[in-house]
Amino acid sequence: LARCARAMGRWDSPPRGGDISPLRRPAAADRERERDARAAPLPEHSPRVQQGGAGASAVAERPKQPEQRAAANKDDNAAPSFGLSGALAAEANAVAPGASATFAPPLEAAVPGQPWRLYVFKRGELVGEPLRVHREPCYVFGRDARLADIRTDHPSCSKEHAALVFRRTTKLNKETQLEENAVRPYIIDLGSANGTKLNGETLPSQRYVELLHKDTLQLAHSSREYTLLNADMR
Repeated sequence: LARCARAMGRWDSPPRGGDISPLRRPAAADRERERDARAAPLPEHSPRVQQGGAGASAVAERPKQPEQRAAANKDDNAAPSFGLSGALAAEANAVAPGASATFAPPLEAAVPGQPWRLYVFKRGELVGEPLRVHREPCYVFGRDARLADIRTDHPSCSKEHAALVFRRTTKLNKETQLEENAVRPYIIDLGSANGTKLNGETLPSQRYVELLHKDTLQLAHSSREYTLLNADMR
C-alpha cells in the first residue's frame, strides 16, 4: 500500500521546479498550438474570408457587390419573354389556309355547305381554272405569298388586302317571315392602302359586307376581277 501511495503521489503531485512531466507535455503543447491557431487572423487569400478585408468572419457565399445586386434585381424584375426567335420564327411564318399573321376569322366562321366558286377574269378573259372556295371558312387575298391564300401580284395591293369569310348568320326571310340560319359569304377589306371594290363601288374598311351570287370584286388598281358563283345556282 505504501508503495502504491508513493506511486500515486508521484503522478498527482505538482511538478517540481515548474517542469512539466514528459507524459503531460504533448497534450498541453497541442492545446497551446490550437489556441494560437484560433487566435491568429485568417490570410487574405483564404476562401472563407469575405471580399474586402482580412480577418473577416467566415461565410458560406460571398455577398454581391452593389452593382452586382442591382444587376440581379434588374434581371429578376424583367418580364419573361416567350417570343420565337431564329429558326422557330422563320417556321412560324408558314400560314395554313384560312389564317394569316394579323387577321383571325371570327367565331362564327364556318365551312360552307354549298359549292362556291371564284372565277378570275383579266380584261374580260378567264384566267385559269375557277378557285374552289368552299373547303375553308376563310380565304385571305394579298400580295405576300406567306400570308395570303389567294395571291395578288399587283404592286398596288397590300400584303393582306381583303378576306373572303363564310359566316354562320341568322337572317329574316322576307317571303316566309321566318329566320333562317345559314353559312353565307362575306368580304372584308383589311385596311388596305388602295381599297376593295364590290361591283364597282368602294367598300368601307374593316367591315363585313355580304356577297351574293355573281358579285364581282376588284382589289386596288389591279385589272383582275373575281366573280363569285354558286355552282348550285343558275
